[in-house]
Amino acid sequence: MRPIAAILLLTLVVLCGCVERTATVTTTPAGAEVYVGGRFVGTSPVTFEFTHYGRHTLMIRMLGYEPVMGELKISRPLHQTPGLDFLSENVYPWTITDTHKAHFDLQKAEVVTMEEAREQFERSRAESPANVRGTRVRNRRVQSPHAISRKISYRS
Repeated sequence: MRPIAAILLLTLVVLCGCVERTATVTTTPAGAEVYVGGRFVGTSPVTFEFTHYGRHTLMIRMLGYEPVMGELKISRPLHQTPGLDFLSENVYPWTITDTHKAHFDLQKAEVVTMEEAREQFERSRAESPANVRGTRVRNRRVQSPHAISRKISYRS
């Protein structure tokens, strides 16, 4: 009787299921760099594994497009609530796949030429008050700190 119980127990341990947690991030256009939690996970469309539910910091970058920064909120399914998660991960004999998807539309970045940037700078500089811009000091001789310290040491 004991060998049968041992074989049955070993069979249960070997056949125990697990939960595979994945998230897929897609973008329009495809090919953007995707970072989750500050870690590069790939270029979109990308599927990556995660270990915990909740909020994950997300950053998406692509040359010529505005970067997207925010949070990827992954909610917990019913079979992962405390108590039931033990059964779904250790007793249920098959693999449970938990997949989440998120899609982002990237906006084209505004391209500014050097001449346009210079004009914007000059316009904002002309509109700012004089006290904000500061005053210009001309023909003022600046002494090195060593020269100042020597003068102080001579006076004492």
